Amino acid sequence: MELVTGVVLFFLGASLVADGASAVAFRPGRRLVLKAHGFRLAGISSVLGALTGSGTSLTLLGQTLYRLKALTFKEAALLALGGTFGATALVVFAGLARAELGPALLALGLLLDLSRKRAWAQAAYGLGLIFLALRFTGSGASELLPLLGRVGPLEVFMAGLVLTPWVGSANLFALLVLAFTRGAGGVEVSAGALILAAGVGSTGPLFMGGRREGVRLGVAIGLHRLLVAVVCFPLVFFKPDPILLHVGYHLFALVLYLPLHPFWEKFAMRLVPEFYVAPKYLRLEALSSPGFAKALALMELSRVGDVVLRMLRRSIQALAQDQGSEKELDPLEEKVDLLSREILLYAAALDGRDAFPLLTATSEMEHLGDLAKRFLRKVERLWAQGLTFSNEGQRQLVEAARLILARLELLNAALATGQPSLAEEVLKGRVQIEARMADLRLAHLDRLRAGKRESQASTLTHLDLLIVLDELDRGMTHIAGLIPEFRRSIDPGF
Repeated sequence: MELVTGVVLFFLGASLVADGASAVAFRPGRRLVLKAHGFRLAGISSVLGALTGSGTSLTLLGQTLYRLKALTFKEAALLALGGTFGATALVVFAGLARAELGPALLALGLLLDLSRKRAWAQAAYGLGLIFLALRFTGSGASELLPLLGRVGPLEVFMAGLVLTPWVGSANLFALLVLAFTRGAGGVEVSAGALILAAGVGSTGPLFMGGRREGVRLGVAIGLHRLLVAVVCFPLVFFKPDPILLHVGYHLFALVLYLPLHPFWEKFAMRLVPEFYVAPKYLRLEALSSPGFAKALALMELSRVGDVVLRMLRRSIQALAQDQGSEKELDPLEEKVDLLSREILLYAAALDGRDAFPLLTATSEMEHLGDLAKRFLRKVERLWAQGLTFSNEGQRQLVEAARLILARLELLNAALATGQPSLAEEVLKGRVQIEARMADLRLAHLDRLRAGKRESQASTLTHLDLLIVLDELDRGMTHIAGLIPEFRRSIDPGF
């Protein structure tokens, strides 16, 4: 039982250290990351990894910045590898620690918590639990290590490759091996194999989100780490110190990535091709004629609106049929994001304040896509609880959503043609939508007063969906109000 207690304390302590230290250092660290390039970025990420004790957070940050084109593929990979190497400082620190310091650190955490310094308190609690875990695991290690020694290192390595991606932290396994070493006075060959497998498995979080950029980075970094693990594997037969093996493996992976980067990026790009949606109407040569360029941008924005229309239509269909998932909207959401970014960059190339309405309308349209997905997400969460809407409530929500859908079709036509008369119809229809939303809230209130159980169970989601629909319509009305301004900037004589 002591061994189980120690393992649980390791997992909990490492999580608290990562959460607390990340809250303290992550925000200023992100600014440094965005300013750095090349190998300097790897150095900064190594420092941040050491301060936060978590390479996973930096790995996921690299994925996000790569998806947003703020970092190149190489820089995102260096951020992940550097952050994971820096995070090994937590294992080094634990190796120098004494279990007796555990209660003192827990007491320090309590004082920090009482003084409302929650992030610092979390880090202190985490370190205290890790130090206490050394005491518990040490006593049970002498019994476990002989069992581990009966399993071949290759079998342990393969098992580690399967299990560790779900944990996503190489530090946790290195800490366990460190504790076992203290308790038994030595380390089995298989324990070293587990450290190497955990190093490869720390790539796991990149695959969990399912995003194309994350999978592409995961393929390159994961195969690179696997190659390094294979190269280092013969070392485990010499039973090296677990701290040196852990730190050395991640340092070697970081340094070796530099010369191998072109190969890994090319391989990953071929295996997971870039998803790129080319703008259909934007033309760089048209920028010399601002009026013409804005007209093209409006047509492209209408194209984005068509994708948002498809997202909303699918969400309504899912609600009507009591079946669907927001994940089905991911490809459409990605298309909205990519095209919106292209329009924003195109608008930024225009001179003067005339580009502001285009920037505003594009940002608003991208937000409409988020709302269309949020609509289905809220419905799906209700289903996950085993609940559904009443028949009348479901019918009214579907009808209201279809009214918004029809107005979005009208808005897209106004954007594509630039006709203020169509935009005026959208603006005038806003009053009717406000009245309809008020009627639907009153109808829902009547069902609650009548004691209808399905309405009572789904009331929060029902009202949230009405808010989402109202927010959708407000955004559409805002865009429609900008169309006359677009028209005047395109045709000054209008």
